[in-house]
Amino acid sequence: MRKKRFAARSRAVCQDVHFVEVEFPAPIRPRLVVTFSDGLHLVLEDERAARVAAEFIAAYRAAEWKGGRR
Repeated sequence: MRKKRFAARSRAVCQDVHFVEVEFPAPIRPRLVVTFSDGLHLVLEDERAARVAAEFIAAYRAAEWKGGRR
C-alpha cells in the first residue's frame, strides 16, 4: 500500500517572524516569534533555541503526517 503524500499547499507555511517583549520574572528580554499558517506560534529565547525549534517542527510535522492531532 502506498503512502499518501500531502500536497505542498496542505503544509503549514511560515507566515511571520518577529521579535516581541515577553514579561517574565527576570528582566524583560526580546524573544523571536515564528508564526505558521496553521496557527502554530513558536516563541524562541535566542538563536541557540533555533535547533530545538527545528526539531520540534520536524516532530510536529511527522505526527501530523501520521494522522496525529495538531
